[in-house]
Amino acid sequence: MAATEISVDHIARVEGHGDIRLVIEDGQVTTCEMAVVEPARLFESMVRGRSFEEVPYIASRVCGICSSSHVVTDLRAIEQVFGVEVTDRTEALRELLLYGSYLQNHGTHLFVFAAPDFLGHKSVFPLAEGNPELFERALGLKALGNELCTLVGGRSIHPITASWAASPTQISADEYLRLAEAMDDTREFALASVAEGDYPAAMERYVDTFVVVEDRARVRAEIGGEALWRRLEAGETDFSVGYRRLFGDEEQYVELRIIRLPQRDSKVILAARNVTGEMREQLRQKVALQNALDLAEHASQAKSTFLTNMSHDFRTPMNSISGFASIALDHLNDTDRVRDCLRKIMLSSDHLLSLVNDILDVSRIESGKMSFNEDIVSLPDAVIEVQDMFDEKAEAVGIDLTIDVDSLAHPQVVTDPLRLNQILVNTVGNAVKFTPAGGLVTVTLTELPDAPRGFGSYRMTVSDTGCGMTPEFLDRIFLPFERDGLGYANKTEGTGLGMTITKSLVDLMGGEIAVESVVGRGSTFAITLPLRVADADDLAEAREKAEAAERCQRDFTGCKVLVVDDDDLSREILVEILKDYGFKPEEARDGDAAVRKVASVEPFYYDAVLMDMRMPRMDGDEATREIRALDRPDAATLPIIAETADAFEEGQRRARDAGMTALTTKPLNIHELMALLAEHIPEK
Repeated sequence: MAATEISVDHIARVEGHGDIRLVIEDGQVTTCEMAVVEPARLFESMVRGRSFEEVPYIASRVCGICSSSHVVTDLRAIEQVFGVEVTDRTEALRELLLYGSYLQNHGTHLFVFAAPDFLGHKSVFPLAEGNPELFERALGLKALGNELCTLVGGRSIHPITASWAASPTQISADEYLRLAEAMDDTREFALASVAEGDYPAAMERYVDTFVVVEDRARVRAEIGGEALWRRLEAGETDFSVGYRRLFGDEEQYVELRIIRLPQRDSKVILAARNVTGEMREQLRQKVALQNALDLAEHASQAKSTFLTNMSHDFRTPMNSISGFASIALDHLNDTDRVRDCLRKIMLSSDHLLSLVNDILDVSRIESGKMSFNEDIVSLPDAVIEVQDMFDEKAEAVGIDLTIDVDSLAHPQVVTDPLRLNQILVNTVGNAVKFTPAGGLVTVTLTELPDAPRGFGSYRMTVSDTGCGMTPEFLDRIFLPFERDGLGYANKTEGTGLGMTITKSLVDLMGGEIAVESVVGRGSTFAITLPLRVADADDLAEAREKAEAAERCQRDFTGCKVLVVDDDDLSREILVEILKDYGFKPEEARDGDAAVRKVASVEPFYYDAVLMDMRMPRMDGDEATREIRALDRPDAATLPIIAETADAFEEGQRRARDAGMTALTTKPLNIHELMALLAEHIPEK
């Protein structure tokens, strides 16, 4: 049998010392005890050696609540010892003193201590504010008790004028009459406060007075007169009901508990507890959970929509690539036709790559692995380049795309040109995409004043006269996979990730992005970026890079490169490109074959190795380690450049850890590849 004992010492609202002891066995309360103990207060020692006449005055200090009782008890004890009989008038005054004390104490207990519990308050102060009339009558009752004690005993507590074998303070006839009238005025209220009332009627009054309208029917159904007796007759001994009560203009939550006393069928205890704080916390948690659920459901729906859209968006360029390739094969003798097909294949390939890059960028951002590569950027040139990208498309559909670049005090800045371009392309591209024929798209670039030293504050504003966005969508515009529900917006291609990426990049760069939009009238995006102004050292470094790039334009004739890739088409493409640049390429289908080829030729035979990272039998990083471990003089210095479709930092780290010289990502940028080869192949 599992037993738990709970002891609460020093309970509140008890004069003196109060304890509660509770024993629970197997989930049932077996013992519930409340003890109000009276420990020794050592007043006995205070009266030793003193005259008996002093005892009542000392005893009056034993307790602040029952001081009158202590005085009268001591007086009667002394009088009995000496055989003294007092007059009826003295006895009556002493009783009046005690009645005053009763009014004091019981009024305080009932209205200050107990009433707040039953009415769902934590203390008497809300009661005073919420029901001032009741509180004033209660104070009047206690005030009458104070006055009785003061008139008879000299003051409201700790009487000083009551003496042994004598009458207390004399009271005039007028005072008697005034007290009698005061008692008559309070009689009905005092009796009503303690009399056994009609429970159903009292409950009805309580419900109508305090319980909110929406909860009244439920409270009556659960603990109304007939309902209460039905539950008691059914054997329920402990139950409760929660409801909202009115406190001025405020709603509070109350739990009313009803406990049937054992072996006393007709007696129950009603205990009210203010649970406003607990309920509000529960409601807050419930709202938070519901919001999280709604967000998760919305995210799931958005992701499903995204997958549907992505399936369409991927298939569209892939269908174009396949279709134009077939057309080109059918018209090999028509050079112009083939050239047009190839141009459109390249455009579709670029679009397909942009879709993939969007997904990869979101993944990098969410994982905190987005990297920035700083370089000098001319902001006016960056904006004009974006204009050049969309001019043809805008003109084709009759959109006026204009650029307004202020005279910038610091046009040259240091930032990541790729990420800045992404921000501009996504924002301007959206404006062009969602603006119908005949519309206007305006891009402005300004430099704001009061930037920190060494920095410039730049605002890029993109405005359009397009379809606009709903207020509901504006709240979600920067969430992933989101698209506006407007029909026009749904007809456009895209991942729904562009603005998510843009917002994340702006945040990572320490900037701000704001958007205003009206359905049918257009949208305005305002992007503010703090960018470091290029200084003399930055400009000198840029010139050195440009000169180095010029030096990279060298003749590769006769350079031997080993191309390692398990994909036949990828290998074929790269071999043909290398031949066009004068290389003598050789091939290997996997890492194992590459190691054998390098080991079989004389040192320094190969000028470089282009190594795919993911291959069967032996992958690129393992093959690189095997080559570096060969016992030959060029093993440590042979340039091994990784080719990988893994655009994440983890894949790049693997390449570096394996000992690869450099890395380039697929699909290959030929110019970047040639620059890498020029950098790492020594001139002969």
